[in-house]
Amino acid sequence: MIITICSSIKFFDRILRIKDKLEELGHVVLMPVKVEGVDYLSKDGTSRVEAKKRFGFISKHMEKIEQSDAILVANFTKDGIENYIGANTFMEMGFAHYRGKIIFLLNPISDQKYIIDEVLTMEPIVLDRNLYRIPKAKNTSICDHTSVGILVWKEGELLLIERMRKPIGFAPPAGHVDSNPSFEEAAHSELWEEVELIATGLRFLAEGRKENPCRRWDGTWHYWKIYEAMVENYNVKASPDETKQYMWCSKDKLKELAQRTEEYLAKKITDNEWQSKPGLEPVWKEWLTEIGIL
Repeated sequence: MIITICSSIKFFDRILRIKDKLEELGHVVLMPVKVEGVDYLSKDGTSRVEAKKRFGFISKHMEKIEQSDAILVANFTKDGIENYIGANTFMEMGFAHYRGKIIFLLNPISDQKYIIDEVLTMEPIVLDRNLYRIPKAKNTSICDHTSVGILVWKEGELLLIERMRKPIGFAPPAGHVDSNPSFEEAAHSELWEEVELIATGLRFLAEGRKENPCRRWDGTWHYWKIYEAMVENYNVKASPDETKQYMWCSKDKLKELAQRTEEYLAKKITDNEWQSKPGLEPVWKEWLTEIGIL
């Protein structure tokens, strides 16, 4: 992965060590420029301003961000403020967010009240100083922490698929929002991709955050929106890449699958037993209970 480090020049020696470690881990690292003869620590900022104008520090660093897959904000304590994010770094984070770059924070988000809302909106990934958490390949799928689920009913039975890959279990069609412009568009897209059904209408049912893991990097939680779909027809064609099988499931069968999930979560059955005969995906046991189906 190509990573541009963003930080106060005051921490230059520290970010040099971060650069060395990132390169040791296989990343390409772009650094801020430090010019000899400029007093970066003085309270009089005249020399810093002149240097920034003369050497084009701001635009050149933005160019590095443009070339990168991600930025790493080295937010150390400065002037008594823990995990400080300075004006330049905040500006660079905004540019990286606008250009769709991944934003990593070395340390947790600072309680700087004048920027905290904006920083949270950018959804940075906090590393807690663990550089090993950065994926090595630039094409590693990064979780966007959004999910959409679609319920399709036929004569009182719910459409479920058994997934080919983790998370193991039976579930309605579902997936990440990703590049779709809205949760609703993602619902249409996932319904077609997983079972080749066309939704003629969607009815919103529920939304909320769930602490459910996925296969993607940093995929520990998701904000969900759940819909019921009216479909053009019921000619299901399950994706061979994503599903082992599909079934139309009665409410009695749903309760049976939910009981299997409870046994698994209570460690009454092994992982091997679960994989050979799974119940509902745990997050779907939660959702179907909250919606009132179970």
